[in-house]
Amino acid sequence: MRGAESLEGATHMKKALLSVILGASLLAPTVAAVPAAQAAPTRTISRAITPQVGVPSTCGGTAAGNTQFRAVHFNVLGSRFTSAASWSSRRSVVLKRMTHVLSNSSADKASIYGLTEANATEVSSLRSGLGTNYAVAVQYHLQGIIYNKSQWRVMDTGKYAFKTNYTAEHSFVHARLKHIATGRQINVIEAHLVPNYGGVDRSAARRAQLAQIEDTVSGWVNPVLIMGDMNWTSPGFENAVRSSFCSVRRDAATYFPSGASYYGTKGFSAYPSGNKYGVGYPILDYALVRNGVTMNGYRVLRGTFDNKAAGSDHHMLTLHLKI
Repeated sequence: MRGAESLEGATHMKKALLSVILGASLLAPTVAAVPAAQAAPTRTISRAITPQVGVPSTCGGTAAGNTQFRAVHFNVLGSRFTSAASWSSRRSVVLKRMTHVLSNSSADKASIYGLTEANATEVSSLRSGLGTNYAVAVQYHLQGIIYNKSQWRVMDTGKYAFKTNYTAEHSFVHARLKHIATGRQINVIEAHLVPNYGGVDRSAARRAQLAQIEDTVSGWVNPVLIMGDMNWTSPGFENAVRSSFCSVRRDAATYFPSGASYYGTKGFSAYPSGNKYGVGYPILDYALVRNGVTMNGYRVLRGTFDNKAAGSDHHMLTLHLKI
């Protein structure tokens, strides 16, 4: 189904400057209407994977306003691809990561969370763990969006099955959110594209699924944030993204450890040699922006949180955005 946003028209900004500011802006953002629980940390970030390069893009647009907020994408590795027992043992670690979005030492939350590989019960459980200020905007298949209801109001939502290579696990969801204090709006999409499986290369299916997402949002006039596990390594993903979208592969993409078994315990496998920023390492989780979104900074944090207990086989991506 398509939300009311799609009826607003096709006027949008196609090519403008996306400002990417590494470091300080994410460490101490000035976030509009953010409760004290999300105050900027004062300690130096430790055990966070931070990109060593950041290349500004020529798409995405420059924010028309000054509404700043944090958004998170996280593939939490729920029970569907593991087991109920595995999820039960890892949930607290996943939640700890979600409540420490800037570092391990400071309890900071985001105001918007996009989650993948989480069923309705798991999304609801994580929402509960975030606190009473949080609510589920939408959940479908294994994708969900959680938001801080003291900061945002849900204007409309959408649930989308892929037309190509449909599965019961892969889809995308949409929530158009309005910032209560400033009135600014943003369209948030959380997506999970189909991986290769059964020895079959499904890159053509992923390309079609990405195109479906792009077609869905092409007429939307409010800012757009697309987050997800794209199951697509570099450079295939960024080559497939249309020029009017900002592929932030260098600016904000996460890296999973080398294999699904590497969500590790007690330091064994959470620090594999490939688990770092750099060309040639697997990048599966991305963010795209469009229609006037400025990215002030980003951070990639280990899905294991403290490397002492199993969390997720994906890292968590924290974005500091302005609309």
